[in-house]
Amino acid sequence: MQLPQCHELRELPSCFTLMSTQSKHEKLCQQKYEGNPTKCCKKIFAKSCPSICKKYQSTGACAKPGKVIKSKSIALVIGNNNYRGGIQSLTNSVPDAKDVSQGFRDMGMDVLDCYDCKIDKIYEMEEDFAEKIKPGVVAVVYYSGHGVERNGKNYMLPVDMPAVKGEGKRKVDTALMRNAWNMNAFQKYLAEQNPDLYVVILDACRDDPFADERSGGSRGLAKMQPMGGVIMYATKSGQTASDNSKGKNGRFAEQFLKNLKPDIPIQDLLKRTMYGVRRASR
Repeated sequence: MQLPQCHELRELPSCFTLMSTQSKHEKLCQQKYEGNPTKCCKKIFAKSCPSICKKYQSTGACAKPGKVIKSKSIALVIGNNNYRGGIQSLTNSVPDAKDVSQGFRDMGMDVLDCYDCKIDKIYEMEEDFAEKIKPGVVAVVYYSGHGVERNGKNYMLPVDMPAVKGEGKRKVDTALMRNAWNMNAFQKYLAEQNPDLYVVILDACRDDPFADERSGGSRGLAKMQPMGGVIMYATKSGQTASDNSKGKNGRFAEQFLKNLKPDIPIQDLLKRTMYGVRRASR
């Protein structure tokens, strides 16, 4: 990809996202600028056009400059392990969510958390969270558990989600609409609360419990439009995330917690996390 040069630079794109399309620069970036993606971008890509930045905004690269997760931030954390009704249980989703929740609290954030949540509890938490969003607040949402894409929408699965396996794709569609957490609808609702910035982190799509019934869907989650916020995925669109059942945390959560520090700019936190995930996945 040819990177155009501009003289009206406003925001730099993610160096490490661009690295995936600029392999000839990858070794240089890793050797000289590891752990400092902003410096890497400035050195290698200098003045990239805003159009390039827009292309990569969903990675968090174009979050508002200087925004940090700090004491005036609030968080909604949900982790689901123990699924019922035939859906495979997970190992690290609840531990991941608990560790992320504690990490946020250690930074002075106001945290609402729920583990092994039924759908009614998720809706209750959603309303409580929205009530806490005030002017100047950064709102962060972290979900860990099963998540699936259906007809371009992402659904996070509560523990009481019926499996409906073997009953056909139409019944799967109906079951998801009635019983799962529609993340696209929640994102729109979140944006309507007008936080200073919102960040949605989807550590989901460990595997697909409806794979046999989902010819209308795709492997992994669908890409969501940021709508003024930042959406972060544990893996690329169309791929599944590692639960890392032999480790203390899932692969994404491990790297996220490693980089979660007071006053770290959000875009740096997200970029360093994804860079760490890529390195750990090799």
